[in-house]
Amino acid sequence: MIRQKLDIFCFGETMVEFYRHPDAEDFHTSFGGDTFTTAAMAARMGASSGYGTLLGEDIFTDFLFNRMSATGVDLGGCKKVPGANGIYFITVDAKGERSFQYYRSGSAASRLASQDFTDADLAASRLIYTSGITSALSGSSAALVTSMLTRARAKQRLTAYDLNFRARLWSADDCISHFRGLIDQVKILFLSEDDIPILTASLGQGSAAGNHQISQASIANLIQHCWSRGLAEVIVRLGPRCAWVGDKTSGQIFHQASLPVQAVDTTGAGDTFNGTYLACRIKHQRSVQDSARWAAAAAALQVTRSGSVAGLPTLKEVEEAYRLLQPHP
Repeated sequence: MIRQKLDIFCFGETMVEFYRHPDAEDFHTSFGGDTFTTAAMAARMGASSGYGTLLGEDIFTDFLFNRMSATGVDLGGCKKVPGANGIYFITVDAKGERSFQYYRSGSAASRLASQDFTDADLAASRLIYTSGITSALSGSSAALVTSMLTRARAKQRLTAYDLNFRARLWSADDCISHFRGLIDQVKILFLSEDDIPILTASLGQGSAAGNHQISQASIANLIQHCWSRGLAEVIVRLGPRCAWVGDKTSGQIFHQASLPVQAVDTTGAGDTFNGTYLACRIKHQRSVQDSARWAAAAAALQVTRSGSVAGLPTLKEVEEAYRLLQPHP
């Protein structure tokens, strides 16, 4: 149970990460997970963030818990249960592009269910965050996501969700069906360029199949459809082209540029963006436009180093990169 007031509470799956550098033969051991990376980055940006998951009681339990604790994220929402933790392997090519191999079927975290978090956990947090990966872990975890965001909105808490569709976890049809039932409970939505067909179909604006012509006009139209469904902020991440951001309150849709960097490993870049953005919005009360600039700075730094949580930039580094992105007078 969460025992302190939090700016941001994230929930999902953490896994043991085995990472191999392009010029190495052996794997380095670390840990990751999309929603935890977001929580850890929010903590680095000064937000009080917490995390909830089920940790399997296996040979990795203490390793995971100790590494997670070292990030400054509150782990009051984490429980140790019988079972195994998920593991994954990452290899990265010379261009920084990743290849993954996952072993997570039947993991402890895949058994997350609605009873694992209480109304008191929700009451302790200003914003609740999770992702489509959490939704895809199992039927019970999908039900948990719907329950948590619905209860959060009923308690006037903010909610944020990253579509983060992964075809290896579930079908596009299942993802669309789930998100159609969830979209009215989300206030801040993150997605990648690859997720646009899923969001388009979820809004009833077309099919997820076939080729989608993505342009400034089509993204603006999609964001406006999201606004009509009650979403307040929509962030479409575009990799090295950074992001399009829509703020319903101001009516602005704008492009946020990135810093020119040499990508070493793109693992966790989107999660780093999300954690920075949410910390700026919730903890520091910065504007949507300024928060996007901070997030762009952090994500640019993340891709210049290896690993997900292991590659997170420090607050000082983000501050320096942010200054480079500020508009010149």
